[in-house]
Amino acid sequence: MVIANAGAYLRIGGVSINKRKIKLVRSQGNNVLINVNSREKEHHPGNVIAIDYREVTEPQTFASVGELEEWVLVNTIQESGDLLIVGEESSYFPHRNSYGLVGVITTRSKLTSVLVEYGYGDFANTIHLDQVPAGDSTAVRTAILPRTKPGRLQWRYVVSDSSGSTQGETQYINIHAGTKLVDIIYQSPVLAGNTYYIDPSAAVNGTGTEASPFNTWVSIANLGGNHTYLQKYGTVYDPDVAITNLRNVNGICKLGAYGDASLGRPRIIARGNVVRLLEVQYRIIIENIDFEGTFKDANGLFVGSGIRIRNGAGSVIYNCAFHGFGMGITTNPVSSVNGAFWSGVRVLKTDVYDCSLDGMYFDDTTEVEVGHCYIHRVNLAYAFDQNENFSSGDGIQISFTQMEATNQSLRLKIYNNTIDRRSHGNKFCLIFGAGGSGTISRDAYGEIIENEFFMHSTAGGVYMDLTNNTSLFVRNYFEGGSFGIHNRSVPGIDVFSNIFKGVGIGLSNVAGSARIHNNTFDDFNHGYSATTGYSYQVLNNVFRSARAGANAVSGDVSTAITSNYNHFEVANVAMGYSTLALWQAAYGQDANSASGDPMFTDASNFDYTPAAGSPLADSGSQLSWADFDFAGNFLGSSGAFDKGAIERNGSSSFENEWYGVEFDQTASASTMTRIGRLGLHASLPIQSKMQRCILSASGVVQYYLNPSNSLLKADGAAAVLDGTDGQVMVEMPEFYYTVEADGNIRRIKISKYPIAGFSLSGKMYLGAFEGAVKRSTSQLMSVINATADFRGGNNNAAWDVQSNSLLGKPATVISLTNFRAFARNNGAKWSARSYLSRAKMNLLYMIEYANRHVQAAYNEALTAQGYRQGGLGDGVSNVNSTNWNTFSGYYPFVPCGRTVSLGNKSGFVNYVVAGFTGGDITVPVPSYRGVEQPYGHIWEWEDGILYNIQANDAGAQSQIFICDNPANYADVLTNYRQVGLLPRNEGYITRCLLDEGLTIPSEATGGSSTTRYSDYFYTSIPASGSSIRGSLVSANANNGANAGLFYLNTNNAPSNTNANIGSQPCYEFSANINPASWQKMTNLNRFMVATRRSIAA
Repeated sequence: MVIANAGAYLRIGGVSINKRKIKLVRSQGNNVLINVNSREKEHHPGNVIAIDYREVTEPQTFASVGELEEWVLVNTIQESGDLLIVGEESSYFPHRNSYGLVGVITTRSKLTSVLVEYGYGDFANTIHLDQVPAGDSTAVRTAILPRTKPGRLQWRYVVSDSSGSTQGETQYINIHAGTKLVDIIYQSPVLAGNTYYIDPSAAVNGTGTEASPFNTWVSIANLGGNHTYLQKYGTVYDPDVAITNLRNVNGICKLGAYGDASLGRPRIIARGNVVRLLEVQYRIIIENIDFEGTFKDANGLFVGSGIRIRNGAGSVIYNCAFHGFGMGITTNPVSSVNGAFWSGVRVLKTDVYDCSLDGMYFDDTTEVEVGHCYIHRVNLAYAFDQNENFSSGDGIQISFTQMEATNQSLRLKIYNNTIDRRSHGNKFCLIFGAGGSGTISRDAYGEIIENEFFMHSTAGGVYMDLTNNTSLFVRNYFEGGSFGIHNRSVPGIDVFSNIFKGVGIGLSNVAGSARIHNNTFDDFNHGYSATTGYSYQVLNNVFRSARAGANAVSGDVSTAITSNYNHFEVANVAMGYSTLALWQAAYGQDANSASGDPMFTDASNFDYTPAAGSPLADSGSQLSWADFDFAGNFLGSSGAFDKGAIERNGSSSFENEWYGVEFDQTASASTMTRIGRLGLHASLPIQSKMQRCILSASGVVQYYLNPSNSLLKADGAAAVLDGTDGQVMVEMPEFYYTVEADGNIRRIKISKYPIAGFSLSGKMYLGAFEGAVKRSTSQLMSVINATADFRGGNNNAAWDVQSNSLLGKPATVISLTNFRAFARNNGAKWSARSYLSRAKMNLLYMIEYANRHVQAAYNEALTAQGYRQGGLGDGVSNVNSTNWNTFSGYYPFVPCGRTVSLGNKSGFVNYVVAGFTGGDITVPVPSYRGVEQPYGHIWEWEDGILYNIQANDAGAQSQIFICDNPANYADVLTNYRQVGLLPRNEGYITRCLLDEGLTIPSEATGGSSTTRYSDYFYTSIPASGSSIRGSLVSANANNGANAGLFYLNTNNAPSNTNANIGSQPCYEFSANINPASWQKMTNLNRFMVATRRSIAA
């Protein structure tokens, strides 16, 4: 969105700083640049565009560009931004998979009015944004549209102040009944190469600069090489040529627009018979361009493709249009040989229409994302061949036969699109399948279909033909055609909070399970069609149809169905039974269901909200999967749900959805008091998301392990834990947290939601087992593998046949420096055990057990309230030191993976160490929710944290430094920042630095092995100067009561090695953000989740 600023000093997003010639400006194409001494650098603060009206009156000095970015985020946007648009996958904003978010922040007193004009094809309606209380510097303005029919709505902002009004660019969105205003902004990168300008209206052909633009694309001899090519807004390039040389071996290439965006997207027209207008061999980013084809064959059908991307991993098409082609957008590998595939394409906010065949066709592409697009008037071939003797003609077709042949991974996200097939043939809105005999591995949900409009396809809305994993459909609208969803050969499907108008769900040739929850089915012949071999869980749905002979449930009556808490107003409730009572008597289902008028607010105008007095209100079953309904309303964690897709009294508020502990820092007890929503202490919605899985080198979950037995996959098949399929990791979910100080009282709170003042703890993966090293490739791995290539300890082969064999044991005698390098050998986002993984685990443990003494006796029984109690026991910590030294010289003696029988559960497994000095010993190997040996056995290096220990005559401080970006983890303090001080003495820990969610000792006086934090802190002060020390956690097998989750040893430099020091692999998705930034933007965080929520992992 562009809203111009009439002021001369600053333009959109502009911050001018007169020290070091640093300024932030807005460039063309929705890019925000930082210009440092005339060198451009990409500014990417969470895909944020700020409209800033405030002059910077005082000079500002920054030590780095990062410091400038932080200032812009916290100061400029928060304090003076008038419009804030947040786009996809924000790295600065907490809900990373939140798409399409619009919010307004203002403190500008002269701003008198902000309103939204909107309508279907016009701007006939207006609505004012919520007013901001005077003096509230963090209030967020939001626009909530009245409940209205679904459709493609256009809107724009109008901002008024004492100087007049400014009108924003027209935006187009897909609206569900009663949803908040949504949009998507893609923040494109700034490329390192040159920028060339094309203005087809220019009288003469210039040199390609903005002042002297080319007037033809032909003047550009060779596109590529990290260059950017911009055509002027409002112009048309209309030669009879095809652009076919968008190929660059290194870097990326970008096409976009420049000038006055209000003049409309520039057009590139193909008048002749072109196979494809754009042929792309490598990564490309295309923004804000209209591509038009005009050539037709003898039958009057458009031919060719708007664009074909081949091997263009990471390509993006944003805010474009493709029309007048055989197919609008296609992708496929360069090679057609078996197993050929490539990864990564995103199509955002793009219109595709007037296509003879498919709107979009993706072939063997491992990652496909289509969001906020409008696909219509495709399959024009139907006009001359109504038997449709051709394979294409779908709105979106996705095929991955070659991927399946080589068992590749797939990530598919389809969201917030409108696919309208009215009057254009018997093809699907969306179809995807492989058709081969291999497998496609995916995340927990293989396909995520969310917030779609699938309209008027006589074939059906979505057709799927897959071989494994569960597909998720959530908050979609299906209208017209035969089936809204048709699944074939799909082992699992979850259908949550959708509206089906005139269509239902059909499944065939399947053997798996379907969960159909909180959907509204209206005006159908069949609500869902059951089939042999499938099991169904049907809860909280509404089935309403006046059609003669309609069945809410049809198909095979022998199919396993669990159906309850539904509502029926239909000729036949199920399987031909005309009343609910007959159906209940025949099959014993729907004991808590009801029949009669559901009393929707206005179903004729698509408003399926329960009206006052509706029997749907509070009559459903509370389901653990649900957070938000069809309209984006928050459902909460307590109280009954309504039946159907929309909650009558849904709210955007989740302020009370937290749980935690509090304690007095001066009290000696290790136990803490549970606070917050107490029911969450029993259900543990965050801790319960910790689960073992197999993770690929690229961070893709290959499959989850059985929650009760890690030797099995989640589906019961045998798992492969030796590294062949990937590493055995524990998925640690994202959550929000805050630590509050009230005198000596400390409160730790966590939530699934971005509550005001809470900060994000991002999703990451920690090795399920102590780290092994693959010797042939020097990779730090979490596996169960007793081959010589994974020999532990110091890789001593001479012990292989002895009782102290190192086969299958964790690797030791490796410095932090080398563990870091070995982790990086897995991939760029891998590290040795991150300090954040321990902090995250410690917070979750403390809140779950309300006890800091982790070595307290294990008690599997729950309290009367359903809470955890006790601890995890001693762990491997009470081994005789002399005997251990004699047995193996302090090398590890417990193999990796001893707790596979626990699965994701906490507890311990006894392991017998045969042949130990003095006789066999039995040691208890603990696990916390899949993390084996969280303390004890051997010390472990953790990375991303360093300590600067100063001599008494050289500062007399023991400083704590952390690094916010895993890519910068190192043995020196560059890119690290100080967060606090360690104690100068060793002893039992009595207080911890809890800021930023850390659990680092800050006081070690007056404690014991059973009071307060109950673990020991080791340190030593250098005689002179200062010493950089690494962080050793966990404790040794002979440390006894000193061991635990909070144990810390700061005596060793990162270069040190020892027989009893190891580490674990860790996978982190992105840099970590200073929580101070989050806390200054909490209203926006709340707005983001209330407005849009993505289920995507």
